[in-house]
Amino acid sequence: MSRSSILRPLLAITLVAACGASAGGSGPAAVPTSASPEAPASASPSHPGAVASAGPGVPETALGERLEAEIPVPGSPDFPLAAFDSIWVLAPDLPLHVDGEKPYLVRIDPATNEVLASIEVPDRLCQGFTASDDAIWLCAADALVRIDPATNTVSGSVPVKGAQLAYRPAFGGGMVWALGSDGMVGDTVLRLDPTTEEVVSFSASAAAAAMAYGFDALWLALPNDGTIARLDPATGEISVVASGLSGPRAIAIGRDSLWVALHGGGEDQAAAGDTQVIRIDPTSGNVLAEFEIGGSPQWGVDLWAADSGILVRSTDPWLVRIDEATNEIVETITSDSAVQGPVTQAFGSIWTVELERDVVYRISP
Repeated sequence: MSRSSILRPLLAITLVAACGASAGGSGPAAVPTSASPEAPASASPSHPGAVASAGPGVPETALGERLEAEIPVPGSPDFPLAAFDSIWVLAPDLPLHVDGEKPYLVRIDPATNEVLASIEVPDRLCQGFTASDDAIWLCAADALVRIDPATNTVSGSVPVKGAQLAYRPAFGGGMVWALGSDGMVGDTVLRLDPTTEEVVSFSASAAAAAMAYGFDALWLALPNDGTIARLDPATGEISVVASGLSGPRAIAIGRDSLWVALHGGGEDQAAAGDTQVIRIDPTSGNVLAEFEIGGSPQWGVDLWAADSGILVRSTDPWLVRIDEATNEIVETITSDSAVQGPVTQAFGSIWTVELERDVVYRISP
């Protein structure tokens, strides 16, 4: 399953940020790290109010001006993640390019930008991984696979029926969270205790495409239902927090909000003027801000909540940064390459991938 994006060029690109009700010059106030389970079961997003254009004064630079390193990783490197003093990427597509090859989990040394290890993994049907306190957990088709970062080897596996789709599993509340399924949809949430390796399954209210852990809960994006749901990590109870959304997919956990990418349903690509990112209050489900990013990646834009702001990877522009304190798009990076991919920030740099060129990019923040 390739994650290469199919582009639909836009006639014009407008960057629009809606000022959230809780935003201020000194940054959003902290909220308790527990989202209320009594949030409205079918809260429709409220309009955020005043809308302001990012305007022509937003700094814009080209990727080449910010590029610190370009690291070759054959096999369509995906899902960069910082853990155990390294950057990790999954290279799932080597079997498609080279007969007899296997997919690999690749470990990169941020001190030298060199590949430290390429760890063979069981299959490419479930393309995602996360890090617990002492291991990397890889989502495979029939198991959750444990990678020991001390030895760079597969050190165990827990049998499960995994959802065979590309997404980031999550770690939070001491548990590894993944999607299970009898097919290509994530209709079951799997909770793995990495110490005991006990797995508990919870039925999702609909097919999930993405998950993230924060505010003492697991959050699910359900694109076909147009909803964001909260799963109680102890009971598995699921409640809809926001509904009426257009193909929600990627979720990032900000300082006090959920950041959600829209138009990620595959067939529902964003058009010019469409809202592509929204900021949601995790307690009320209200939409606090909305943004038009530009570009039209097939699976929607990708999000990462960094200390420097919310990073949004699209196609044109290639990457933008949103200031959480002001709800303004404060920077854009452009690139002649139009392939979208996941992003993260760590070790003083932004890390992202170019799936079709088999490279990992390290760029200045």
